[in-house]
Amino acid sequence: MSIPTFFEPHDLREKARDEAQLHALLKELETTTAALRPLLAAEPTTENTAHLGRALQKLSEALRLAGSFDEARAAKEEAIDIWQDLGRAKAHFLCRLKLAMIDHQAGQFERAATALEALEDELDQGFEMYTDFLAEARARCYHALGRRDEALAQIRRALAVRLARGNPRHIEVTRNIEAIITSGG
Repeated sequence: MSIPTFFEPHDLREKARDEAQLHALLKELETTTAALRPLLAAEPTTENTAHLGRALQKLSEALRLAGSFDEARAAKEEAIDIWQDLGRAKAHFLCRLKLAMIDHQAGQFERAATALEALEDELDQGFEMYTDFLAEARARCYHALGRRDEALAQIRRALAVRLARGNPRHIEVTRNIEAIITSGG
């Protein structure tokens, strides 16, 4: 279950549209993660490890939206370690991108921007499919930092990729972010 969100215009932080739905999902994800730990301890298979990694990813996203940034960061870092140990490079890359967005959500905009800029150097290592997500994330950080020209360049980069792919939902989100940045938030 995904949580419908919107962007707060001033610094493009993501907010849940329905707090009750978010908290219900958070409880469910906490229960799932807690149940997977003894299963993994009893049967330390690659499959069970990957299940825990996915559960931690989802939990960290819900914690981020709930404003529990330390817990979100801890869950995301554990997922990052799992994907690295399993040799799942794409999941590892994407989780590091999402970790930067936890920093963004926590108001650590410069830290987030620095992490995202470092990921930019890795795109050509097989992660080009995340170009639009990385560009959107950078645009959001730059907007929060008041770096309007860089924010516009990145969101337009994301939009170009998304238009080429033709995903209507991603295109709509990107255009909404572009409008916020263009208007000055």
